[in-house]
Amino acid sequence: TVSNGSMTGANYGGGVFRVDGGMLAVSDSTLSGNATSAYGGAVFALNYGTVTISASTLSGNTAFRGGAVYVRDGYVTLTVSDVTGNTAERTGGGVQVNGGSLKIEGGSITDNGWAPGQIGVTGYVGYGGGVLASSAMVDITTATIDGNYGGYGGGVRLERVIGALITATTITNNTAGNGGGVQIGAFGDSGAYTVTATIRDSAIDGNTASLAGGGIHLTAYSTLSVERTTISDNTVSYTDS
Repeated sequence: TVSNGSMTGANYGGGVFRVDGGMLAVSDSTLSGNATSAYGGAVFALNYGTVTISASTLSGNTAFRGGAVYVRDGYVTLTVSDVTGNTAERTGGGVQVNGGSLKIEGGSITDNGWAPGQIGVTGYVGYGGGVLASSAMVDITTATIDGNYGGYGGGVRLERVIGALITATTITNNTAGNGGGVQIGAFGDSGAYTVTATIRDSAIDGNTASLAGGGIHLTAYSTLSVERTTISDNTVSYTDS
């Protein structure tokens, strides 16, 4: 168990000191209540560092970006683990990956979000309440993503990714300004940042957006394939007075 750690300054993880090009394996453990003023409340990996977390719980961690985990040009795998109740001041309430790869197998991403808790914001904040993946390979399977919140992509936000795959996953009860369940965006004004993704054999139910896309929100230069998936009871609460 690693709990109540704290780090200030740039480029540090609150609970586990940064994984800089090395390898970190966490199993049957709890990382909780850790905090940093920078990246990765519990874990921060960079320079092709590899992080494997299995049968563990990451809860109540806080950071500027990546409430529980932040990866920059690295590789992270979460296997049958629970990421719950983490917050970020800017982006990636639960997990944020910027370059490299993200793999989630089983487990849950629940009740994570943007620390201010405001919905429908403008500007580059509040991206990815549960998961934010940018310029990364993404493979999420048999996971539960529930009750997360953010400005853009309450459950999952995908940007600048090619061939992202979400399979046999439940995305429910998430809230955002745009894309209550999932937001897929090019994050740019041209096709230079084209995004492609597939959602297969999954359920996207009961999510809410205050502006657009209760279940799924696509922006320009984004392509999404939906296969054998249930999308139901998602809502948009916006009213034009």
